[in-house]
Amino acid sequence: MTCQDDLIDFREAIERLKKEKGRCKQQFKSEDSKFTNDANRS
Repeated sequence: MTCQDDLIDFREAIERLKKEKGRCKQQFKSEDSKFTNDANRS
């Protein structure tokens, strides 16, 4: 395992995290709008 390999793994991990974060944001947005709608209704 060379430093180069470590760097590539690190980059892949970061890309994976970015994708996860994007998915979480989408989830959060839909939860948030649901909450706002409920608040407006009451």
